[in-house]
Parts: sequence; structure tokens; C-alpha cells
Amino acid sequence: QVNKLSSAVTSQLPCLRFLTKMSLSRQHQPLLKQALPSLFHLLQTGTSSIKFQVLQVLINLSANFELTCDLLNVQIPSSFLFLFNYFQRPDVLNDLLLFVSNLNETRRGTAYRSVKREYSQDSVYVLLFGSNSQFSSRLIYLMAFPDDRIKIQAARIVTSLG
Repeated sequence: QVNKLSSAVTSQLPCLRFLTKMSLSRQHQPLLKQALPSLFHLLQTGTSSIKFQVLQVLINLSANFELTCDLLNVQIPSSFLFLFNYFQRPDVLNDLLLFVSNLNETRRGTAYRSVKREYSQDSVYVLLFGSNSQFSSRLIYLMAFPDDRIKIQAARIVTSLG
């Protein structure tokens, strides 16, 4: 089992690195949109190295307005919030907060707010930014994290959630 897991990780990392370096074009967007649930799954279940690489991809994707709208619509379990914890590697946690900050900035922007959007109960949007979200309590908890980068990013996101 360990060998299977090791070979899966070994094959995933180069693919994720390729996606990180790939330039985005309109023709790639449908394929990337289909891959989003898998990326979120890897983010929750992967090793720290996999999480770091997935976050690099997600940060790049969140720079694209249309893909950000798709990212916010991905169905994820509420256990996603467990990624925001003290036991996460600081570089992973920092990139996770950077990714969420990008999502938050887009949803607060004029272009995004100009169109009414509906999200299902299990979407990234509802989990992170919905009216009953527990996300802000996770961020408040992280404002006591030993790394100043994490504290600052968590505080910045908390103050802009409204």
C-alpha cells in the first residue's frame, strides 16, 4: 500500500507542477473547470507537498475571473474548513489563505456583484462566505497563529467578509 501511495504522489506532483506553469487560455477553461472538484479533493486528502502544489494551481486559477466564478461553485464537504488549523504547515496555510483572499476579492468586486448568482448548499461560496458559514471563526482562531504572515492574512480576510 505504501508503494502505491508513493507512486501516486510521485505521478501527481509533476502534473500539478505542469498545471502551475501552464498559461491559461479560453480553450483550456472547460478542461480546468472539470478538474476543479479533483483539485479540491487533492487539497483535502493529499500530502503537504500535494497540498502546496494544488494551492499553487488554485491561486493561479483564482486570478482568472471566469474560473473564480467556477471555483466558487465547486461542491465541497464542510470538512474543507478543517484545513484552516494550527497543525497545517505554515507555507500551505499561507497559500490557502492567499487563495481564499483571491476568491473574496473577486466576489466583492463590481463585475462579480453585477450578476446575481445562486450557489448550492455545498458550494465553496456557501461554505466560506455564506450567511451561516463557520469560516470566520476558523480565521479568528488563526489570528493567534505564531507566524505573522498567517495572522495578518487571517485578519485581513475576517475584516473584509461582510
